[in-house]
Amino acid sequence: MTLTSIAAHLYVSDVAASIDWFRHTLGFTVEACAGEPPYYAEVRRDAARIALRCVSGPVFNGDVRERQELMAASIEVDGLNTLRELYERARITGAFISRRIEARPWGAWVFVMRDLDGNLLLLSAPQHPDEPAAR
Repeated sequence: MTLTSIAAHLYVSDVAASIDWFRHTLGFTVEACAGEPPYYAEVRRDAARIALRCVSGPVFNGDVRERQELMAASIEVDGLNTLRELYERARITGAFISRRIEARPWGAWVFVMRDLDGNLLLLSAPQHPDEPAAR
């Protein structure tokens, strides 16, 4: 038996708006969409997949996601240059970035952004030996 993939599941208030946000902000495409209006969709970019599920009302109370940094998805990219490109694209499109690119002690570069529903998305790249170390 071989596991072949995994998808993060994000709970959103408007699937169509979330699809547009992921397309525009991070360059995802639609793999599947169900319902009219949509209640479920799957978006994809390269090997990264995210399932979007419509819910009515907030899934979390208050600001617990921000306070405890509860990530809804972690997306790894191939290197710091790609991470910088995604960061710049997110910034230009007006996405809320809650943590700018920084080196982390476990050997990764990361930044954190929020989607339309406040889901925290961590984007990371492996840190190479020739890059500055985390402080």
